[in-house]
This record gives sequence, structure tokens and C-alpha cells, in this order.
Amino acid sequence: KINQILAGKLLTLGEFALPDQLHWSIRQLAPQERIQTWMRLCLGDPARTLLFFNTRSETEKFANVLRRSGLEATFFHAGLAREEKLAILNRFRQGRITHLCATGAFGMGVDLPNLDRTFITQVPYSPVAFVQAIGRVARFQKRGEATLFWSEEDFRALYQRGREDTVFLDKLKDMRSFLDLRTRHDQTHWLKNHFL
Repeated sequence: KINQILAGKLLTLGEFALPDQLHWSIRQLAPQERIQTWMRLCLGDPARTLLFFNTRSETEKFANVLRRSGLEATFFHAGLAREEKLAILNRFRQGRITHLCATGAFGMGVDLPNLDRTFITQVPYSPVAFVQAIGRVARFQKRGEATLFWSEEDFRALYQRGREDTVFLDKLKDMRSFLDLRTRHDQTHWLKNHFL
């Protein structure tokens, strides 16, 4: 019935497209291997990096791991006071922090023009969360790199966490469908169709 009412009344104002200057990749790795991989990438290249985690405790844990490894790192999540968040963003903009471990709270409404890359360290709970995370880089015509590291264990943990929430589970199934695609062409086409 809703489709009948809305038929012909929707206006498409644009289309979904990832920026040409965004280089993105998806890597399925065992949990310990993926941690070692993104740690090695962080230590081997001083690029300004935003790392996404699914929980606040993980942002704090891995910011400490990066700091102990000699990097200027901290964490950012919704549990911080507004003043703390602003101070962290200012330090990141000034280059006093080079690696920022964040939850999805960072993916919405934060513009950092000097960000070089983002690592999504676990499966995001939805395609929207994925696009928001990779959308933090390659802004303002600047080249950027985004990598999603994931494992099957991510899905088990997320299913366990949201098993009572059908909307959450539907979004997670969409994410699974996206990751089951094996070519960049198919993934890009899937995202385009999902967001239109």
C-alpha cells in the first residue's frame, strides 16, 4: 500500500559514488593476524590514521597498545565529555596525535581534512556504518586509503550482541551479503544499489 501511495513521488537528487581519490580494500584475516597486520602498517608508515573499533573498551585498549609502541595515539568515543572530544580533535588537527582509535561515533559529522587513511578493524554492523567509516578519508579532493579488516568471528560476536534486535540483525545480514561479494565491481555495484 505504501508503494502505491509513493509511486512516482520520489525524486532522485544524485547518485551514490565513492570518490575517485579513495583507494579502499577489504581483507579477511584471522583475528590475531589482522591485529598484527594493521599494527605493522601503523608502525611502518607515519600516516595520520583513524582506526575504527566496535566497542569503547577496544578503542582504549588499542590506543594504549599503539602508545606503548611509540606512536602518538589516543581514543575517541561517545563516553567522553564534549570538552574531551574537542581537545582530542584539536590535538589531531594540529598533528600532536597521529593515530586515533574510535567507535562509530566518530564516523558521523566529523571533518578532518588532514586524515590519510582509515582502518576499520572489525566488521561494522551495517553498510551505512562501513560507508561512513571509509568516508572519513579522501575528502576535499585529497587522496585517501581505507581498509576493512574482518573475520568470521566478528559476525559471531555481533550476532551474539544483537540477537534480540531484528533491525540490527537485518543490517548485519546486509553487511554479510556485501562481504560475500568477491570483486570490487560487484561490491561497488551492491553499495550503489543499497543506497539508492
